[in-house]
Amino acid sequence: MNKTIKKEEIKNKKSKKTTLEDVFNVLRKWEKDNDVMFFGGFASFDKDYNIVEDRLICFGDKEGLKLSLKDFNNFFKADKNEFINW
Repeated sequence: MNKTIKKEEIKNKKSKKTTLEDVFNVLRKWEKDNDVMFFGGFASFDKDYNIVEDRLICFGDKEGLKLSLKDFNNFFKADKNEFINW
């Protein structure tokens, strides 16, 4: 017998909270399956904007990462906005 789930039940059902480890698992798979270079930082905050969890990560060869970090630093210095989202 098939059970029909009501819309209210779906709304009230809580989903698993995504963690940084979940993000890193996806990045590891992406890195393993492709020829990639990646650098970035992640942080999550509580309701008072205190850092709950943070991490800096890099994938790739050092020479490529050096060039990318240099380019990013130049872009960061040149961008006059208070908040960057790209």
